[in-house]
Amino acid sequence: SRNDKSQPKVQPFNEVVFLYSNVNSINTKIDELRTVCNSQQPSFILLTETWLKPEIPDLLVEIQGYNIYRQDRETQRGGGTCIYVKNQIARGNVLVIPNHKYSLPSSTNPVLLSIMLNNLKFIIGCVYRPQNISEEDDQKLNDELNSIFEREKLVFIFGDFNHPEIDWNIH
Repeated sequence: SRNDKSQPKVQPFNEVVFLYSNVNSINTKIDELRTVCNSQQPSFILLTETWLKPEIPDLLVEIQGYNIYRQDRETQRGGGTCIYVKNQIARGNVLVIPNHKYSLPSSTNPVLLSIMLNNLKFIIGCVYRPQNISEEDDQKLNDELNSIFEREKLVFIFGDFNHPEIDWNIH
C-alpha cells in the first residue's frame, strides 16, 4: 500500500465557537484578550471598535495560534473591525471576500470571510456601523446585508450596529 505522508491529516471540528466583543481599543485590552483566548480557545474571534490604524502592524495585536484579518478606520479615531481565525481552520480554508463583491459601505469597516470547514461552506463577517452613518450608507448596509443573506446559504454576521432605539432583549 502507498503511504503518502505529504498530506497532513485534517482533524474535523466537532464544535465551532465564536467570540464577539466591542473592545473599544484593542491596544489596551490585548493581554486580557490573549488570556481569554488561551483558556477558551474560540474558533473565531470577531472584534469591533479595534481603533487600529494601518501603521499598527499585526504583530502588535497578534494572538498566538490565530490568523488576523482586519479592516481599520483610516480617517478618524475609533471604529475598525477584525476577525481572528484559529490556525487549524485558516490553513487553506479561508478566502477573504473583497469589498466590491457585496459593496458594503467602507464606513462600516467590513471584514467578510468565506470559510470551508468539515465540507461546509459559510460566510462570517464583522461590521461596525458608526452612530453618525449617512442615510445613504445606512441603506446600502441594509441592502447589501440582505443580499448576502439571500445569496449565501449559511451566514454569520457580527458587529456593533449602534441602534440604541432597539430593545435587543425582545429581538
